[in-house]
Amino acid sequence: MRNRNSFEVRDSLNIFDLKHLNLQLGIPKDELCDISENIKEHYHSEIISIKKQDGTIKKRVIYHPTERLRKILEAIDDYLLEKIKLPDYIHGARKGHNNITNAEPHVGKKHVFPSDIADCYPSISVRKVRSLFIRLKCTPEVSACLTKLCTADNHLPQGYNTSPRIAVLVLQPATDRIWRLCKKYGITFTVYIDDLTMSGNKDLSPFKKTIERIINDYGLKIKSEKTKPLSQNQQHKVTGIVVNKKINVDKESFNSMRYTLHICKKYGPANIIGKVTDSKGRKIETVERLKNNLRGKLNYIKNINPQKANNLMIVFNDIRW
Repeated sequence: MRNRNSFEVRDSLNIFDLKHLNLQLGIPKDELCDISENIKEHYHSEIISIKKQDGTIKKRVIYHPTERLRKILEAIDDYLLEKIKLPDYIHGARKGHNNITNAEPHVGKKHVFPSDIADCYPSISVRKVRSLFIRLKCTPEVSACLTKLCTADNHLPQGYNTSPRIAVLVLQPATDRIWRLCKKYGITFTVYIDDLTMSGNKDLSPFKKTIERIINDYGLKIKSEKTKPLSQNQQHKVTGIVVNKKINVDKESFNSMRYTLHICKKYGPANIIGKVTDSKGRKIETVERLKNNLRGKLNYIKNINPQKANNLMIVFNDIRW
């Protein structure tokens, strides 16, 4: 196993042939070639249903690599993609950063302008991924191999651990342009995978068309229904976190968690089994999975608002698991 910390952060990959790729990943060249040339045999997809906070159901296609492909993707992510230097405004797919650090720069701003890329992963085509690896100074041969390994059904797949970093890197030429525009006008700008957020103490509505045009220049689209500048009197939510005065858990998520814990305590966890889903939209079918899922959510809330988390933890500890 290679030491993932033995590489310095860098701006490009500079991989000049498949033998060099083999040395970088610690995976035999024949293995890389065999799987990349027969890639359709090494993944399958499933459609899952995710219930959103407004009650609507969203369908999502999730891809699952085989064990052999999964190990290669982990190596690509750990030894190649993770070492590419990202600018400070990017918080997604970046070590030591998350949706909370992405929200923090926007706390207390009078105006917040959240937006995101429509159908981000399906919109990132094989051509865009191959162009990225070429930009990272991989030869055409290496770029073609990495692209086959990291895509499925001719696009970037949701479910591969390489996809978030590839998405961020593919989008970076566009987000760099937006960042320069924001810097010029004194506007705060952050990116969390496909979520783009601007904030400041001036009306941000005039920037909407410019942002859309920049994203369109790269063959992508902004999700129009979620691209609405928020005024001072509205709730400001950035990557799921309220930022009006301080970072806080949004009311709907907190109440949903409190209700679930209440039902578990009053009627027993078995009453919830099969009725709730995890973050990937899969039904939770066992008490142990439910307990771990709720504990994870509590830890997340604790990172945002420790007092609220402590109140919920009291109920959690009273449940007869």
